[in-house]
Amino acid sequence: MRLIVVNKLGKVTISNINHKLGDISTIFYFCRMNNWKRIPILLLSMLNTNWNRSSKFSFFIVRLLSVFLFLISSESSYSQNPVWLISTNPSTLTNLKIKVQAEGIKIRCESEWLHSISIDLPSKFDINRFCLENNCTAQPVLNLKSSSLSMINSTHLDVAIEQMNGEAFIKEGLSGLGVKVGVTDAGYMYLNDSNRMPDLSHLWIGKQIIGTHDFVNNLDTIAYHETYYTRRKADYKARKNWLRQLRKELKLIYHSHGTEVLKMITGIDSGGNYQIGLAPNAAYYLTRTEDGVKEFREEEDYYIAALEWMHQNGVRVINTSLGYGRGRKIKGSNYSPMEMNGESMIAKAVQIACTEKNMLVVVAAGNDGDKRKWRVISTPADAEAALTVGSVLGRFQKIGYSGIGPEFNSYLKPDVCSYSYQGTSLSAPAVCGFAACLLEANPSLSANELKQLIVRSSHLYPYGNNFIGYGVPLANRALQLLEYPDMKFYNTKEIHLKERSFKLDTIDVSIPTLTIFHKKNDVHVLKQEVIVRDKKSNSFIICPPKEAKRTTVQVGYFIYELFWE
Repeated sequence: MRLIVVNKLGKVTISNINHKLGDISTIFYFCRMNNWKRIPILLLSMLNTNWNRSSKFSFFIVRLLSVFLFLISSESSYSQNPVWLISTNPSTLTNLKIKVQAEGIKIRCESEWLHSISIDLPSKFDINRFCLENNCTAQPVLNLKSSSLSMINSTHLDVAIEQMNGEAFIKEGLSGLGVKVGVTDAGYMYLNDSNRMPDLSHLWIGKQIIGTHDFVNNLDTIAYHETYYTRRKADYKARKNWLRQLRKELKLIYHSHGTEVLKMITGIDSGGNYQIGLAPNAAYYLTRTEDGVKEFREEEDYYIAALEWMHQNGVRVINTSLGYGRGRKIKGSNYSPMEMNGESMIAKAVQIACTEKNMLVVVAAGNDGDKRKWRVISTPADAEAALTVGSVLGRFQKIGYSGIGPEFNSYLKPDVCSYSYQGTSLSAPAVCGFAACLLEANPSLSANELKQLIVRSSHLYPYGNNFIGYGVPLANRALQLLEYPDMKFYNTKEIHLKERSFKLDTIDVSIPTLTIFHKKNDVHVLKQEVIVRDKKSNSFIICPPKEAKRTTVQVGYFIYELFWE
């Protein structure tokens, strides 16, 4: 009989074994490799069968079964469940580590900010007794599933700069110079390839990538070629099998997610003819905290460790185009919409980073806004102190996928928004570059002051809502607020109405449609509506739903706030 072993990358190895398995033709089981991780193993009893390694059909069947098994393995429970042990007394964290190691349990990750460590809990270990004896509490490390990663086509991305009036920064010579910016993402493939990524070649010329760390593989460096992420030596594109090529390309696109995000912060063409990101001269610290294709429980550990690593390196602004919401179907290890309240471990870490460590964390709102059973933002976008960014189109219309702020929180989310038709993953870095320019202009700004400055500069302020926050930040306003902190902008008008309709006459006939938000109170949206100009009166007729108390009307950058009395 021959033993066929198939790992999760589809690599097949064959060896002869003398043990007979009787009449059993197929046995599936999972083995432990690389600490707690498991890969599927397929045992085929090849009794009375001549296995031909050159048989393409046979290898195709084996690989197909291996992929199926790997998907099953990611959904299955593990005998060792990862948990956080949170010390009730910060001073006893060292003693807690000693006690854990004395039990023969390996510590996976340590967080000084959260006074906690994460471990793989053995199946027969009495965690309740241990916590009682050592003054600590246990909390599961959740099985995360990213809700912000999406396939990206890097065309027409500079629209975000135009929408934010970013030219005002460029005219003032602001480009993020002297500001340390951190990025947490899934991969940075092709970042060093000037042919594929010419808009980022200036980072290598100017030696602006100062520090890197791959927390997934625990390496101090991050490679940029596809074999690093796929672990395949052969050049995939040289293969003739189009189906394999398509499968590989779909996987690789997530590994270049960080590269595209970085482009939205700092991208500029070599000739200086156009600019994609607002901070081409900032210093960058890149971290990899997500596998990209598969979701693993350690990603919560990796993210927290990355925040603390960047703080040690003096980073002031961090972009997180990753969000965790809808989890895997493992009992007790997935988030629910009601948990988007700032209480997850990663949300707590972001809160500490912003309020105690003077780092502004810019977070994508998440791409589940059009998912009927979810709709709200993901974590850590729910951290109150984070600058949470949603996505809008050119006329400030919330795109369906952009996450909505939960109504049960006492604070408003998202905070602001930015143009993107390819996910909130690209809205956040556009605003991150915006923040870097403001820090260059005034390095003494605290993280909270920087956030409030961006919020106040936004076009909807002070009439924010839980669809697009306070709107799109505007660079010209932000610069004015830097010089005159108490400055007020006269781009809003309140109108109190007794009738349930309103006719708005606009002089600018070039505006064919308006995006309006009907609200049941000051911030919570009942309905977003796009209305067209009435052909007879050449006006916009606004009729709110019965439940609406207020309606926000956007006419370009001018805002009408209608009160239905």
